[in-house]
Amino acid sequence: QPAVIVDSRTMVPVRVIAETLGCEVDWDVETKTVTFTQGSIVATMVVGEKTLNVTNNGVTTAMEIDTPAVIINNRTMV
Repeated sequence: QPAVIVDSRTMVPVRVIAETLGCEVDWDVETKTVTFTQGSIVATMVVGEKTLNVTNNGVTTAMEIDTPAVIINNRTMV
């Protein structure tokens, strides 16, 4: 899936970006949750929500993102 522009934001496939950065990527179809893991750092995001939760050394930080993840052509885009 190529990048697309949605509401003036460039959306790219999350798996390609995360794996390029060395993360493992998991998808939970029931909750529409993407989980990224790199070493002891785990980040999760739910499609349609504006929060990225990052857990590092047991401490979770919620980070607001300005555009929620969306699904386009069966691909999660951020």
